[in-house]
Amino acid sequence: MKEILVKIIHGFIIGAGGLLPGVSGGNFALAFGYYQKLLSWIGDLRKNFKNNFIFFFPVALGAVLGFVVAGVLMSSLFDRWEMEMIFVFSGCLFGTLPGLFSGVKSKIQNEKKSHLVFYLLLFLIFLLLGVSVIIFNSKYLLVTGKSDFFSYLPEFLKWFLSGMIIGIGILIPGSSAAIVLIFLGVYPELMNSIKIIDLNILYKVFLGLIFSIVIFSKFLSWIFCKFDKASHVVILGIVSGSGWIFLPWLRDNKNLLICLILLLAGFIFSFVFEKWVNKNE
Repeated sequence: MKEILVKIIHGFIIGAGGLLPGVSGGNFALAFGYYQKLLSWIGDLRKNFKNNFIFFFPVALGAVLGFVVAGVLMSSLFDRWEMEMIFVFSGCLFGTLPGLFSGVKSKIQNEKKSHLVFYLLLFLIFLLLGVSVIIFNSKYLLVTGKSDFFSYLPEFLKWFLSGMIIGIGILIPGSSAAIVLIFLGVYPELMNSIKIIDLNILYKVFLGLIFSIVIFSKFLSWIFCKFDKASHVVILGIVSGSGWIFLPWLRDNKNLLICLILLLAGFIFSFVFEKWVNKNE
């Protein structure tokens, strides 16, 4: 029962993270250890289908719940306290780093010094890349840079592509689907469709999401299989860099003290939660 509850909570965070601006659901999938397993299963759905289905069903259930709740909150609560919520999610990402670091350390601890230097450089490159993307895609640029490009597309294609963007946001750690959707001008309408459960829109989004995951997952699965150690180092770098999603909100922040407390609270929750998950395992 504990394992099922843990998976539902993990899935909830992944699903919600996929819809929050500046947050990547893929980062949480990585941090919680589902990313590679999911890619491997999608790469060959018939292999151990029953066991994989049983393993991922609670995660999928939690993700759907997180997706719906995030959509509802983004139409009300998150619009009011967007900045504060971003600090909480940043803290949650940072809270996963100790576990990720331990995993990478166990994989490369016996490597030659020359290899360790290479892994360190690889880590730094992706850490800096993650931070750079966040700074470039600051909240203020997004608010002033909306586009109505999707308004020229047929209705089905508009929402199908939106679903693909969400799917790619799950598959590529560090990428925020919400940021792209805000830029394209469809984000508020999508959040409202989730709030009122508009199936005419949501089924098109779902089809696009599944399509993108099936198409791109095999390639990513090959990458992880071929470059196992390097992939884990890259993961650590991406999550470390993406954790700084609160940076754009530091400017002219009148509630900075409260936000920093929320950042710490998110870290403590995630860190303690992961310790609880791994206890006695």
